[in-house]
Amino acid sequence: MILLAFSDPLHGMVRSNSLLLSAPPFLALTYDITPTFWAWAIHSYSIGIATLLLLVIKYSRTHPLYRTQVGLIIFGNAIPFIGTILTISGLIPFPLRDIAPLTFTLGNVIVAFGLFQYRLFDVKPIALDIVIEHMKDSVFILDTKRRIVDLNHAARLSINRFDDALIGQTVDEAFKPWPAVIARYDDLVGQERSEIVVSMQGQTFFIELSVQPLESRQGMQLGHVLIA
Repeated sequence: MILLAFSDPLHGMVRSNSLLLSAPPFLALTYDITPTFWAWAIHSYSIGIATLLLLVIKYSRTHPLYRTQVGLIIFGNAIPFIGTILTISGLIPFPLRDIAPLTFTLGNVIVAFGLFQYRLFDVKPIALDIVIEHMKDSVFILDTKRRIVDLNHAARLSINRFDDALIGQTVDEAFKPWPAVIARYDDLVGQERSEIVVSMQGQTFFIELSVQPLESRQGMQLGHVLIA
């Protein structure tokens, strides 16, 4: 479509009957939309609508901890549609003006902000995710409010919980079977390793535990990684 647009003066398949009109403060380009343009528009906006529907489904099923990121991406993707509707309906106070380029720019900025601002817990590299998921050690990712935002399969096995109800729970709520972990959590931050004795169901377990600070590339505190 880009190649057709650039070569349009040769064949007129994208815009026909082009005309420059005096519409202060700038000239306005008016033209008849061709079947080629309509085919491209229908194709592109169909993909966009499908993407929005998938994101809305993701938003309805995701944990509230992640909804801000998904919501920003939905909002960023919806802005160009809103701009197009306003332009076609003539509701904008700028006759003969197409605000689509501005809405696409604004939408992309919002999407980029959502991805980069909240990239730590939800937008994870696939390889790294697979490595952590298959580790034999229990790995819990905690945010600055001591809430669990992610955990691997070994962690679920260790506390015998396989539902998503753990996501969003604090250390005190999630580690009720491990009171020794709760008692020592703050003391463990930054230590290499520490052994904790845990009694569960009449059995004694020795758990090697570490709690490491989790920081962004800019040095901002993001939470902690607890490995057992």
